[in-house]
Amino acid sequence: MLLLGVLLCISKKVKYNWTNLYLIVILLFETSSFFIDDFLKGSIAFFISLSFFTHFVFLTHFYLFKIYLLNNKLKTGVISLGIVLLLLNIIGTQNQYHFYGRFIFSVVITFYSLIFIYQFLKERIAYKKELFIFNSSILLFFCIDAFLAIASDYLINNSLVVVSWFWMFRAVFLQLFYISLIYYVWKTGKIRQPQ
Repeated sequence: MLLLGVLLCISKKVKYNWTNLYLIVILLFETSSFFIDDFLKGSIAFFISLSFFTHFVFLTHFYLFKIYLLNNKLKTGVISLGIVLLLLNIIGTQNQYHFYGRFIFSVVITFYSLIFIYQFLKERIAYKKELFIFNSSILLFFCIDAFLAIASDYLINNSLVVVSWFWMFRAVFLQLFYISLIYYVWKTGKIRQPQ
């Protein structure tokens, strides 16, 4: 799906912005996830932490800088907190306990999305279809992922027959998130032709 989105953006000559970079970075994460277990020799938890940190950084930039128009100091502070969480995750995976950074990253992103809805209801954000579709998919996916992150040990260690429906459910919402991201990139990045 992501590769299709990147190719669509290239073929439609979408102008470069932060969302294009986000699309490319998560495509690289998804592609490398097929090979990373052999390379990291079982440290897949580190890779997952890095992946969710990437979502956290880009979506923090999206909400705090592009939507809420907050200053750079606040954005830097929030991303610094994310770096601390990432480091705690790395330490946690080496000591064989899980800090559940994925849960914290997902909850914070869900919180951003809920603030967006609140700001819209207060008429501080104008309605744009692509923005609302993107925000809705962020809310759905990261809210679901936060709940699934709590049960990570159960979902990883239990029988695949029992837990496969949970992973399938998450995968469907992940693809919806990717589709809405591609739609948002395409709609906001189109280069207007001179008339």
